[in-house]
Amino acid sequence: GYPAVVPPAGEPDFAAVRPFADDVAAVLARHHAEHLTTEMRKRKRRGRILVDVLRNTYAHTAVRPCWASGV
Repeated sequence: GYPAVVPPAGEPDFAAVRPFADDVAAVLARHHAEHLTTEMRKRKRRGRILVDVLRNTYAHTAVRPCWASGV
């Protein structure tokens, strides 16, 4: 999947961020169903890209892609 970064306003806690991320992923997948999905099982994705929200929880980290850092 590809990371999508949406900076929240203020300082919401993880309990607020996760449902928001789920909603954003669902909207993206619905509006671009031919290319995107929220289906976790690879065999059910049928060539679509996963909109992954699993890193939106306490103590989970992510590494930003090289192209985002200008490398």
